[in-house]
Amino acid sequence: MAPNKLEVEDVFTLKITLRGSKPPIWRRVRIAGGFTLLDLHYAIQTAMGWQNCHLFQFEKGDICYSDLSELNSAWELTLKDAGEVLIGDVLHDEKDKLTYLYDFGDSWEHEIVVERIEQGASGMEHPECITGKRACPIEDCGGIHGYQRMVDIMAD
Repeated sequence: MAPNKLEVEDVFTLKITLRGSKPPIWRRVRIAGGFTLLDLHYAIQTAMGWQNCHLFQFEKGDICYSDLSELNSAWELTLKDAGEVLIGDVLHDEKDKLTYLYDFGDSWEHEIVVERIEQGASGMEHPECITGKRACPIEDCGGIHGYQRMVDIMAD
């Protein structure tokens, strides 16, 4: 059975969880299917409180999406432009998943899960973070293990 064709006006509720964080650090974001993956990247940056200082990529199956303007031409052979791919073209059903990797050095890996799709909801002008749990790690602290080490030191 083929998935239903989604419209650009459909609104996705996504749960974005930082992998390896215990207890989990997560955000719930609403974003229109007509927004691009690059728009989703900026929404995640804002929701997590990061500064957009590093490269990123989305992965679904064996396809990766990134901001090709930030990468050299050698990478373009294996990546699709996140600024040209709509969310609704990559995510199709509730419980569909996507991986988001931010900062290839610290490797902040997130699982993105579609919790809900509101069919035909129109008029969304920008993404919105509607809830979340726990403060996000600061940038450049050494990834999830460096962050946990920092938390342990601060608790001592």
